[in-house]
Amino acid sequence: AGITEMLVQKQGDSVEFLPAISDKWQSGSFSGFKIIGNIEAGADWKEGSLTKATLKAANSGILKARNSSLDKNAVVVDSKYNKVPFTTEEDGTVIAFDAAAGETYSIYPADYVQTTGESTWEKYGAEISSNSSCFHQLNGIGVLWIFK
Repeated sequence: AGITEMLVQKQGDSVEFLPAISDKWQSGSFSGFKIIGNIEAGADWKEGSLTKATLKAANSGILKARNSSLDKNAVVVDSKYNKVPFTTEEDGTVIAFDAAAGETYSIYPADYVQTTGESTWEKYGAEISSNSSCFHQLNGIGVLWIFK
């Protein structure tokens, strides 16, 4: 539970990604973490910064994601790479969007989107999809993650 809390936490009504990540874990990923509210979360990070977060809610409603890398210029897409509108809250590091039950949403921080050099979301989304599918099981625990 301690490692999970370092990677993702439910803070009030938002899901906080990488709240207490170790400096020794400069790059890595996790997926399939079940958190309060029947939400499934995952994330990728590189050089200590979030590059992708995923959320899947069992019920329809507002989902909120928090990370210092998220702001009004982030990109949120559904599983078909349709852009999803969102609003920012609090200090601008919380984004909120309407979620459909069972749908998986990918959230990309603006600084990561800008560094890809891609001019269209469709091309960028396909590139991310093909590059983020390598996960390993750790000691037979049923949660998939990697630390590089």
